[in-house]
Amino acid sequence: MAMIIITTRDLKTVKKTNMLISDIFKQKKPYSAVTVAVENLTSEQFEEDDFSGIPDLVEVIKLQATGPAEAARAIRKKLKYGNVHRQLRALTLLDGLIQNAGARFQRTFADEMLLERLRVCGTSDLSDPLVKDKCKELFRSWAGEYKNTRGLEQIASLYKVFPL
Repeated sequence: MAMIIITTRDLKTVKKTNMLISDIFKQKKPYSAVTVAVENLTSEQFEEDDFSGIPDLVEVIKLQATGPAEAARAIRKKLKYGNVHRQLRALTLLDGLIQNAGARFQRTFADEMLLERLRVCGTSDLSDPLVKDKCKELFRSWAGEYKNTRGLEQIASLYKVFPL
């Protein structure tokens, strides 16, 4: 009977190899002009309610199959990790995109992770009061405007997170 002895060094090599193989086969999230545009448009150089730049962002989103999903993810990241200015800008961008990016965007961008992040931003005690107020304003606006719009039913129902 043969005995195989594995040293710590061999084990580390196997782990590294497995990690490399795993990284190769993992599907990375898209990082393209959409993410770059959201990054730029949420910067300090734009006022919180400035809608300039949204038409260009709409065009970039329309050029890519993954555009709506990538925009939603980039906005979600700004809402989660951004400072108050970036969070407010992300909400402004989202509103502008919902209004202007067309039916394809409206049908595909609102994944559960973005919806949950919006709920948290609108209700959490950890959210800045300015962000909570902006969410409340947008949620009520979206409830009235989009309750009968295909693909935006969940966006329209966000206002329900607030007590009456």
